[in-house]
Amino acid sequence: MLSLALSSWSLHRHLPYFGTGTWSPEQAGEEIAITAFPALAQSYGIAELEICQSHLVSDDPAYIAIVAEAVRAAGCRVINVPIDAAGLAQGDQTALDLLRRWIDAAAALGSTAVRVNTGHLGALSEAEALANVVSGYRELAAYCADRQLSLLLENHWGLSAAPSMILSIYEAVGAPNFRLCPDFGNFAPEARTDGLRAMFPHAAIVHAKVLDVDEAGNHTAFDLAACFALLRESGYEGPLSIEFEGKGDERRGIATAKTLIQRYAGDLLVQA
Repeated sequence: MLSLALSSWSLHRHLPYFGTGTWSPEQAGEEIAITAFPALAQSYGIAELEICQSHLVSDDPAYIAIVAEAVRAAGCRVINVPIDAAGLAQGDQTALDLLRRWIDAAAALGSTAVRVNTGHLGALSEAEALANVVSGYRELAAYCADRQLSLLLENHWGLSAAPSMILSIYEAVGAPNFRLCPDFGNFAPEARTDGLRAMFPHAAIVHAKVLDVDEAGNHTAFDLAACFALLRESGYEGPLSIEFEGKGDERRGIATAKTLIQRYAGDLLVQA
């Protein structure tokens, strides 16, 4: 069976953003504190949460404890913390140290998983970057295992944009707690079908990305029905996390995304 989850990224135009780099999402509407996110998720009947690292002020234990208490008070649980603070391709020890700190923060939130990015090639050859990525994931998988966490690889960008590369990394790392996090919307259109079909059998969490929906209730950005058909074909069971990235009001978008999921997979949901 599938369970319904909600990613804090679905409210990225309302939540304060603490990501690294020069890019940040355009803010729109009232600001929502991350401590209000769990209760908001419950208003949709959703108790499983993904809390993005970029929506957390810091990894300070006292601050993380406040967020964890908000999760507990709302009757929710954290199933994943997507970490964007650093990638692995450059083989940077400073990056690994930072990732370990955020893994500790995720464990303190009670999360069952973290997602870490491969990162970009930069000036390195693909072979050099791939070796760094595999080594980094192996090291972090062991670190996560000691904290009863799964370590996830998402089809996100950089080395994780190509289905063949994702499977190569997955097989090379070979750790039992190293799993995949397929996202419906992140592959290039020509790679979506093969990529999702390859990833679903190894998935621990699936991102049900929803973009713009027309007045008739149809998802116009890509074939959402085909994504769910592949999901059914795979036999995947686990969290299905709403990641709304469409235009317009995000709260309404979350409700629309939930309606679409119920249309395509309602019979498989533990909670609807």
